[in-house]
Parts: sequence; structure tokens; C-alpha cells
Amino acid sequence: MKQSLFSAEIRSTFARYLITGGFAAIIDVSVFSYFNSLQFGVLAAATIGFVVACLFNYIASSIFVFAANWRSATRALSFLAAALIGLSINVSITFYLSAYGLWPVLAKIIGIGIAFIANFSMNSLIVFRRR
Repeated sequence: MKQSLFSAEIRSTFARYLITGGFAAIIDVSVFSYFNSLQFGVLAAATIGFVVACLFNYIASSIFVFAANWRSATRALSFLAAALIGLSINVSITFYLSAYGLWPVLAKIIGIGIAFIANFSMNSLIVFRRR
């Protein structure tokens, strides 16, 4: 049976994903800011921040959001594929907005927000879908 986009279960999952994603975003921006301050460059700093946050997000999403086994190699590879799509969205937005003069940290936050929606969609519909 198909669920409504606003069913209680989907709202609950989204709320947990938002909490987990919030922690991942804090990790992402913190790591990005640190490496950017070390003059690593926006692209490198954005990538490092995303990778560290992604590792946290996979384990936290598996356990807290979707109640799934995080030790599944197939799921981990699917999550990685979705994360790489999210990474390309995140880094591209961060790079282009900062190249056009936006403060790099604000550009990064915007990139995170857009990638968040894409990642939630991919994770809930593909990676962690109930069979």
C-alpha cells in the first residue's frame, strides 16, 4: 500500500533524518571551515567536510533513522552512490556560489541544504526502502 507523502511514518522518518542531517551538517561545516582556514581551497575543504560528515551520516541513518543494519556492504555501496550524487550537488553549488562572490561558508550551507533534500529522497526511496 502506498503511503501518503505526509503520513505519520514518513514525517517521523524525515524528522529523525533532519536531526541526523543536522549533526552531519554541523560536522560538514566545521570540517570545511577548519580546512578552508588552512588554505586547502574551497573544493578540497568542501570535499573533506562532506566525506567526514558522510561517514557519520551513514552509520547514524542506518541505526537511528531507518533501523537498518549498517554493516550491509550492499547498502553501504548504495549509500555511497547516493552520497556521491549528493557530493556533486553540494560541491558544485559551493564552488559556483563562492566563485561568484558569496561567502564560502554561506555557499557551503546552501549546498548542504539542496544536497540534503536530494539525499533524503535517494535514501528513503532507494537505499533504505522497505522491501
